[in-house]
Amino acid sequence: MKSVELFTGAGGLAIGTAKAGFHHLALVERDKHSCHTIRENQHRRMSVVKDWRVHEMDVADA
Repeated sequence: MKSVELFTGAGGLAIGTAKAGFHHLALVERDKHSCHTIRENQHRRMSVVKDWRVHEMDVADA
C-alpha cells in the first residue's frame, strides 16, 4: 500500500508501517530535530528509511 504520513515525528510509526508493507510516498514533519533524526538514519543507510522523501514543513502552510 502507498501512504503519505503527516506529523511523522522521528519516524517510529513510519518504520512500523513500512515493515507491515506500506510504501511511504512522503513524510511531513515540521520539527527540525525529528527531520534530522530521519536524515541521520538515511545517512547511516538504515534500509527501512533509505527511500523516504522527508518534507520539513508545517502542514498548515501547504
